[in-house]
Amino acid sequence: MAHFGEKLRRLRRSRGLTLPGLAIAAGITKGYLSKIEHAPNPPAFSTLQALAAGILNNAGPPFRYVFAACGMLPYHSNDPKII
Repeated sequence: MAHFGEKLRRLRRSRGLTLPGLAIAAGITKGYLSKIEHAPNPPAFSTLQALAAGILNNAGPPFRYVFAACGMLPYHSNDPKII
């Protein structure tokens, strides 16, 4: 099973974002984002919020997809598959 970082990398790429692009959008360094993408566990909640905002351009209802991607929430049957 893929770990959080692998799932985040797939999600980032599926959205057409580069590593530096997402890092800028999330307000973190590209080095830190690279470290997150290679880590088995999710980062701090505040970093997850920043990544979700950077990927999805908002922290509204689609925010749950980031949590579902890291195993923190289940997908709902009516949710679009993004990973």
